Amino acid sequence: MFFDTLQSHLAVCAQPELPNWLRHDPDFWHVISIREPYRPLPDLRLCKRHVSLLFEDREELDEDGRGMLVQPRHLRQVFEFVDASPGAPVLVHCWAGLSRSTAVAAALLVRGLRRAEHPSSEWAATAIEQLLSIRPRARPNLAVLRTGLEHFLPAPQARAVAEEIVNDNRLLLNRFHRH
Repeated sequence: MFFDTLQSHLAVCAQPELPNWLRHDPDFWHVISIREPYRPLPDLRLCKRHVSLLFEDREELDEDGRGMLVQPRHLRQVFEFVDASPGAPVLVHCWAGLSRSTAVAAALLVRGLRRAEHPSSEWAATAIEQLLSIRPRARPNLAVLRTGLEHFLPAPQARAVAEEIVNDNRLLLNRFHRH
């Protein structure tokens, strides 16, 4: 789906869905690939370009950088990857396409809203609507989302926006309802 605030397309999928996305639109998507080290490498030959990130789907932060939890450098890589090709269509995937990938997508959406000078009081609600439009089963990982938001917002504001997003009733229902 195309988002004016991003000036690009943004999509989210699960790793098993990735081949269909790439076959349907070869050499179109700029892929953010998130996986655990024990998961197989996806075939990314049909994407335009990609960045691969390794971290587990857990909601703790990896302060010392020695584990497999999300770290600030992971989200820095996401923003650098997106900023290297402004307006490029971005497809984010993780294994299930529900938690880590939707958190990254939500961080990108909030950043786009901020850059487009939308009122900060609307960031969470608008990002939730946009996220649900591209991934109705979204249930963003709080640690990943907060880590992403802290790249461009003060920590207290990043925490508040992240918590407002993940505590939305629809996203909470997705967390507790198996699809």
